[in-house]
Amino acid sequence: MARRAERVAQSCSEREGSDQGRNGPGRCAEGRLLLPQRRKHNSTKAKDRNRFPAHCAWVRGFGCCVPGCEEVPIEAAHVRVGTGGGIAHKPHDKWVISLCRDHHSEQHRIGEPSFEQRHRIKMKALAEEFAAKSPHRFKWLEADND
Repeated sequence: MARRAERVAQSCSEREGSDQGRNGPGRCAEGRLLLPQRRKHNSTKAKDRNRFPAHCAWVRGFGCCVPGCEEVPIEAAHVRVGTGGGIAHKPHDKWVISLCRDHHSEQHRIGEPSFEQRHRIKMKALAEEFAAKSPHRFKWLEADND
């Protein structure tokens, strides 16, 4: 799909032949939509420093943190409230808990405070417990000292 979009963007890259009135704004002479230039994602060390896939994989080895839930698959759900995370800003991987796919989706849909109240769990406390017992905790402690 991405290759097709790149070909369309290439074939529509010159606007000289387009008639804005006839084809409409944002369309080329062939009438196709003009796509913006594809950007490369440049990861920075600051972002990479907060990613610990081994810890997330270890957390996914547990069951869902919602009492009584036996569903699978398990996902590593980031706790955002009170951990330095927010909208469009994923917190450090040490702030993850294990949730099944349905509960992880619900966490995002209704928000963490409502999710905690509904299921009577403390997400930040659970994440702290996972982090304290993780066999990978020394990796992020080393990264924090760099």
